Amino acid sequence: MNVYKQMKLDEKLFLEILNKHPKILFIFDYDGTITELVRDHNEAKLTNDETAILNKLSKAPNTKVSIVTGRALDNLKFLLANRLDESILLYGTHGAEAGKAVTDDEKVRKPLEEIRDLLKEEKNIFFEDKPISLTVHYKDHHDKNDLIFRLEKVAEIYSELFRVQQGHQVFEFLPKHINKGLAISDLHSKFKDFYPIFFGDDLTDNFGFKVINQINGLSVQVGERISEREAGYLIGKVEDTYKLINLYLKKQERQ
Repeated sequence: MNVYKQMKLDEKLFLEILNKHPKILFIFDYDGTITELVRDHNEAKLTNDETAILNKLSKAPNTKVSIVTGRALDNLKFLLANRLDESILLYGTHGAEAGKAVTDDEKVRKPLEEIRDLLKEEKNIFFEDKPISLTVHYKDHHDKNDLIFRLEKVAEIYSELFRVQQGHQVFEFLPKHINKGLAISDLHSKFKDFYPIFFGDDLTDNFGFKVINQINGLSVQVGERISEREAGYLIGKVEDTYKLINLYLKKQERQ
């Protein structure tokens, strides 16, 4: 059990933690963590100020930066539009895509197409196709509870292959072996002497929080949208993510 369970992470406490570790690995979820949640999935773009802060962070001494998102890597790169420094490591599809698109797996693609066909007549949803997963967005659906019930029935049919991952008005069919925790484990193996800090905001990030807690890093939940919490610390909103980053940058400048 994490002894800091559900503590509010204020600036004083954050600085106390930073002072114990000379090298920091920052890991960020994307939506709801470093960019605000928006209605249009393809309009979740970093502001100029946010981009500048992340780029400055990536250039700070003894600092590594990564983004681990459920979005497909191509979609993330479309939103970033080459504005982030190339040193920032990008992981898409919950870590299944690292740096470049994964090879399609026919054993996964075929059942995903079957699931898509089962739902193709459903109105007011849209599909986000990824190399090895399928996300159903249902923010405009008129009866969300009924839709979720039916999605869960579909999930039961394919339960040997996929686990279901629910986020903010999304329902994702994802191969059982893929989650953000595996991506964070990969980053930790590459940067063993860096203290890992993971910022996330929803259920999909709990896999990452669990791994961070196991390796004695800092797990930070942004906002209070989820009740099943694994993060050791809590901050209020996306704006607070950047406040903590700026605090770290000011600390670096003083050294």
